[in-house]
Amino acid sequence: MAEREMHSVSEQGKDRGHDGQALTEYALILTFIALACVVGVTLMGGSISGFFTGFGGSF
Repeated sequence: MAEREMHSVSEQGKDRGHDGQALTEYALILTFIALACVVGVTLMGGSISGFFTGFGGSF
């Protein structure tokens, strides 16, 4: 009986490790997406600003 309880505690520990790994991977993906957005807006900021200025002026 003790072996069975120790095994289930061991299994629970393994699941927590995978959940933490998945959470870390999602955080890294979100970080890279945010970084790509910042770089894109920085590089295209002038043309985006000009577009919205022209678009707003048409009203």
